[in-house]
Amino acid sequence: MKKNSETLTAQKTDFKLGVSIKSVVDSFWFGPICAIILAAIIFNICFWLDRIGASEYLSSLGSPWDVSGDTVLELSSTYTGLVIALLALFFSITLIVLTMASSNLGIRLIDRWIGNSVIKSTLSLLLGFLTFCVLLQYSIDPSGPDSEVPRLSSLVLVVSLIPLLAWLAVAFHHLSRKIHVDTSIVKLGEDLTKNLSIRAEQKLRSGPENLPMSKALVISPKSAYLEEINYEKLVHLISSANCHVELKFKPGDFVFDGDTVFQIYSSHDIDRKLPDNLLSGIKMGGFRTDRQGAHFQIQLLSEIAARALSPAVNDLYTALTCIDHLSAALLPLARSGNAEGCWIYDNDSTPRLAISETYLTDILDQPFDVMRHAAAPYPSVSLHIIDVFRRLKKMSQNDILSDWLSSQANTVFDGAIMQSENEKDKEDLKKAFQKFKALGE
Repeated sequence: MKKNSETLTAQKTDFKLGVSIKSVVDSFWFGPICAIILAAIIFNICFWLDRIGASEYLSSLGSPWDVSGDTVLELSSTYTGLVIALLALFFSITLIVLTMASSNLGIRLIDRWIGNSVIKSTLSLLLGFLTFCVLLQYSIDPSGPDSEVPRLSSLVLVVSLIPLLAWLAVAFHHLSRKIHVDTSIVKLGEDLTKNLSIRAEQKLRSGPENLPMSKALVISPKSAYLEEINYEKLVHLISSANCHVELKFKPGDFVFDGDTVFQIYSSHDIDRKLPDNLLSGIKMGGFRTDRQGAHFQIQLLSEIAARALSPAVNDLYTALTCIDHLSAALLPLARSGNAEGCWIYDNDSTPRLAISETYLTDILDQPFDVMRHAAAPYPSVSLHIIDVFRRLKKMSQNDILSDWLSSQANTVFDGAIMQSENEKDKEDLKKAFQKFKALGE
């Protein structure tokens, strides 16, 4: 290490309150736990109203409101068994569908499916309803006085069953559509387009000509994947500290304990809290997740396409759908113009954060290589890639992306020609590639 460099380490704090609260709220079980607590509160309110006169009032109305303690007990027992059966059915169908879908599409999509709001809401409703039934059954004394029969509570139970059954019909339909391969690909494509649009709007510019000689290195406190980078927060922190920072990794990279994550350039003494502040602007985890944004979503689409083209699955149209949505998501980059540098500027037009991300090399190359290798034995898929890239290049205002498309189309053509044994397929490939090259003439 040079003499003008200093190593700064952040405190290895495994538990941070803000992060922990957010992880609990985003967890799959947060909604169901809240539903259980809410159901217990609603039951206690209904039971209290029964005790202060609601039960006697319903009894005065006569049949069907004037029910006995034995009837309420039998009703709650029946409903408890029904909800347990519905829970078992919902769990079974969900697990079966997820197992089948993950084997065909990829296990990394499961987080997106189980995090779906309808699935979590359905489980929450069933568990909340079951909690109400159990508490009602526990509170009934068939041999007690007639005034203590919880008639209002049983009425709430009966009335709430009707919308619950209607919701279950919607939930089962939604589950079948949610796991449908095309639905998953479309949603992935939409999320990818949104993330690449944000990336295209980042006006990266060239950095300062002369950086301060004094440097400090911020070391990673653990080995993990870099899941998320909050660029806006980092730029604000760096601007407040009046320095320049280089981020050495990009989302999706695996960082070792001891790796240099940030390199700080400053002409003055560096605040000792800055390493912790900078590390708070990134999220690190033990496995790849959807929080990695465009990097992970491109990899998922390429993985689905490659799996679909494998001999075990042999689902040609799923691969074509992935290619279409992946190519369409590149439109924001195609229309963004040329990249000018790797520095993000603050509101005062001062270069603050240098990122190591070159989107064409680091985001696109590896996933498209995987897709290209899988498509090589299938001339129709290679033809489709060349045609889609031709249309994308025709719309592109970005010379860097246009050159990348040309390089990829040439590689796809060479690989497909080498593996094609049919003369007609070779002629079709040559015509498609000549049509592609004609754009540059």
